Amino acid sequence: TLKVVLSTKCCLCIAGTFASILVLWRGGLSWLGFRPLTRSIFLGHVISSFVCSTLFALCYAFDVNRLSTHHENPCDYTLDIKFAFIARIFPIFGLFGSIYFMVFLAIERSVATLSPSTYHCISRGKGFILTTVHLAVRSTLFTLFIFIKIESNKRVIHILLPVLWTHFVFNAFTSFTLALYPIFDPNPPLVSRAIVIECCNIIQMYPLTLAAILLYKLSRSQISSILDINKD
Repeated sequence: TLKVVLSTKCCLCIAGTFASILVLWRGGLSWLGFRPLTRSIFLGHVISSFVCSTLFALCYAFDVNRLSTHHENPCDYTLDIKFAFIARIFPIFGLFGSIYFMVFLAIERSVATLSPSTYHCISRGKGFILTTVHLAVRSTLFTLFIFIKIESNKRVIHILLPVLWTHFVFNAFTSFTLALYPIFDPNPPLVSRAIVIECCNIIQMYPLTLAAILLYKLSRSQISSILDINKD
C-alpha cells in the first residue's frame, strides 16, 4: 500500500513538472500584463513549485525502488539520516519558496494599491522591504478586500486570486490533517503512520494544480478577456 501511494504521488509530481514546463513554453508569464516586479515574484512562485514537484518526484521514485528491493532484515530498508536530510531538504526549499513568494506577492499588490507612488519607486529597483510576518498576514487579508474595489486590479482577481486560494487550501489541508492525526491515533504502526502521512501531505500536488489553472488561463478566450481589461 505504501508503494502504491508513493508511486501515485511520484506520477503526479512528474505530471506537475511537465505541466509547469508547458506553461512556460506556451509564452511564459509576459501575457499576465503585470508590471515586471509582479511578474518576477509570480515567476519565482512558479519556479519554486517546479523545483518542488521535480525533486519530490525523484525522492518518491527512489523510495519506491528502495521499498521494492527484498531484504531479509527490515533494518536494511532504512536510510542514513544524513542522506535522508540532504535528499529532502532541496525539494523542501522549493516548497517553502512557493509559500514565501506568495506572501511577497500579497504585500507587493497591497503596496501597489495603497501607495502607487511608493510602488513606482520599488518597481524601478529601489528595493522591496518586508517588515514583519504580522504585516504580511495583515496585507494578505487586506488585499483580498481592496482588490474588489480597485478597477486596475481586475486581472489580479482573474488570474492570481484563484491561485492564492488553491495554494491556501493545499497548505491548510496538509497542516491540519498532520496536526490532528496523532490525536486520533497516538501509537500507530510505523508503516501505517507513513501511509497516512503521505496521504495527508498533499502540498507536493500543488504544482500540478497550479499549472492546470495557468493552462486554463492561457486559453484564447481567457487571454482575450485579460487583454481587454488591460486595454481598458
